[in-house]
Amino acid sequence: MPIAIVANQDNAKDYEIAEWLKHQLPTEHKPSSYTIAQQISVPDEFLYRLDNFFAPLPEHWEEVKKWDSVGYALGTAIGQSLANTVNIKQMLIAYSLFETQAVGHYALEYSWLEILPTTTHQQTWLNEIHNATKELSSNPIDCFFKTEREIATAQLAEWEQTTELSKTWHQYPIELGCFSHLIEMLDLVRQLDKTHYLTILDTLTYPILVRNALKNYKITQDREEILSLLANANTVLDNNGKWNKRTVAPLLAEMIVSHAHRLVESLKRLPDSFQQLREQEIPDWFNKAFGVLLTRQDGNVIGIKWLIELIERYQSEIWRSGETEWSITVTAIECLSKCLAEKDYRLKETDAEEIKRHGLSKFLAATLIAEKKTTLSESEDLWQWFQKLLLTEDEGIKNHFDSGQLTGRWVYYQPANLLANSNENPVKQWQQTWNKLQEQRNCAMHYIKDRNALASSQFLMQTGICTLDWLLDYQKDELARELWQVLYDALRETWLTQRNDINNVWPRLIGFLFAREHKIFEPQDTYLTKILPQHLKPLWGNSDLLTLVSLNLNQNGLSPQKLIEAFQAIGIDILANIKTNNLWEKVTNKSFHMTDEVNTLLNSLIYLPT
Repeated sequence: MPIAIVANQDNAKDYEIAEWLKHQLPTEHKPSSYTIAQQISVPDEFLYRLDNFFAPLPEHWEEVKKWDSVGYALGTAIGQSLANTVNIKQMLIAYSLFETQAVGHYALEYSWLEILPTTTHQQTWLNEIHNATKELSSNPIDCFFKTEREIATAQLAEWEQTTELSKTWHQYPIELGCFSHLIEMLDLVRQLDKTHYLTILDTLTYPILVRNALKNYKITQDREEILSLLANANTVLDNNGKWNKRTVAPLLAEMIVSHAHRLVESLKRLPDSFQQLREQEIPDWFNKAFGVLLTRQDGNVIGIKWLIELIERYQSEIWRSGETEWSITVTAIECLSKCLAEKDYRLKETDAEEIKRHGLSKFLAATLIAEKKTTLSESEDLWQWFQKLLLTEDEGIKNHFDSGQLTGRWVYYQPANLLANSNENPVKQWQQTWNKLQEQRNCAMHYIKDRNALASSQFLMQTGICTLDWLLDYQKDELARELWQVLYDALRETWLTQRNDINNVWPRLIGFLFAREHKIFEPQDTYLTKILPQHLKPLWGNSDLLTLVSLNLNQNGLSPQKLIEAFQAIGIDILANIKTNNLWEKVTNKSFHMTDEVNTLLNSLIYLPT
């Protein structure tokens, strides 16, 4: 292949490349980028020959091969020339020349990487890059597309005022159209001198620019390179332990998770490989990478901030699309919290007052860490922290009920685990906290326009329902039955007295509670004749609620035949009621989320053999 001939001539002279081009390409076209090439100090003879022999943009495969050959030759010639002159401005022009020509771009960089280390110019080049980066950082607005510079200016001004390290993860270059050939060139620095590379990145005062530099595929697809950069990045803390506005290490911590996302995207269509990936490879990667993070001097600071950020991101995932069977974010949360626990790190309530809007997420982070090595006193302290969030109506708690749908259960399972596993009397503890929220519920009866007035009580109720699952897992069946009855009484009382339930939350919570009823009470001898009828009787008269409860009972193990027996025990002929009053047909005509499931159960009841 002609390209191989050129590639093997490491010291080929420009005129030899030109002579080769002469025999390969038509002579009637000039290169479209000829005027750019003229600005670069390449020998005149080469440019003259190039002017005569450069091919147009190809349309067919044979022309593509010629175009790539030309790109390689031109990239090699320009790269060799500029490596001996070290002119940053001309190097950036060369990058522009090969912006859309991948082979030429490769040849250009290859020449620089081969020649610069053998010359006396490398340190000069590194210093010039450093100075150019400082200049770019002092006036970064030119990196953004003109149509987006107004938005970029506002975001950069906001960044200058921030004191929160977590803001590092909230600025994305792709959203603003950020691009710079100088930032692209920084990857050459990384390959030549990693220490100098990390120092130069610290001169970029805006995370958007640093993120752009780090997104090179040679970094994002190389695990060992990610870990090497993370281990050697400069500290983000000053001498007083305060954040110094550096962003490299936090962005590399984020890259740990984004690397896992790329792996999943590449293998999710291969079931066998995907299963091994999610069960072993990704957890192993997280454990190793977070281990490297936490060996840093500032590792605990970055680690806990990143854990809180991951928790907030997962809550957003739940709000957008609900819970899934498996989540990269949850896996990262579990691995990072475990690594922090192994370092004996504890997040205290006093640490959470820095940013009140992260109150719930910080509590969840503290709980996830503590549950790995918790004590009874720690559990009590964490529950008091949770209780304070409920009483102060934390914004994070309100957000979980600021929509038409209840969010997933992962969030509630964390305080529920505290209640079930680390407390001597979970029923009493839950009841005490519920009673302390009575004033909020009283106020909600009068201020019906506040859609979040009952959020704390609803959140605590969800926590109680999830506690039932933990109690069953721990085989504390008697406590589960006691807590179920307390939750049921509290739910019925609140549902009957509260008018402020814009999103119809209370009936759905009753449905969630009955989803556990069969498993908790069914082993008892009087379940069908006494216990279940007692639970169902107060609901008669509300078709929507009865439908939801019956459906949840059926989907969690109660057969249609046993459901009919329970209704008969309280003197209700459910089949006659369905046929005469069209009871459930009315329900399914409404905007009910499980219409198909309701119809299936309805048909099962109607067509049971007699």
